Amino acid sequence: MSFHHLNRFKAHSNAELTPIERLLAWHFCYETRARTGIYSQSLRRLQEELDLDKRTIQRAMARLVDLGLFERIDRTGIYAPIYRLILACPQS
Repeated sequence: MSFHHLNRFKAHSNAELTPIERLLAWHFCYETRARTGIYSQSLRRLQEELDLDKRTIQRAMARLVDLGLFERIDRTGIYAPIYRLILACPQS
């Protein structure tokens, strides 16, 4: 669990997000592994944790990637995709 990634997202994200997209983004940031900076979890488990519909989660994930806040790395086989926060912090 990483407060670093969550605080970075909260401080530097200017995107207009729906409440569901914001919830998903915060969940991704909070659950990001501190050492590797990635998040990976199956859609089924994400659905159980957040108590949301499968299609709602898929739409929100796609929008976060389209906005350029996260990068999706697909893996072959039955593995869950990897998400990486690609938000750049300003120099100051």
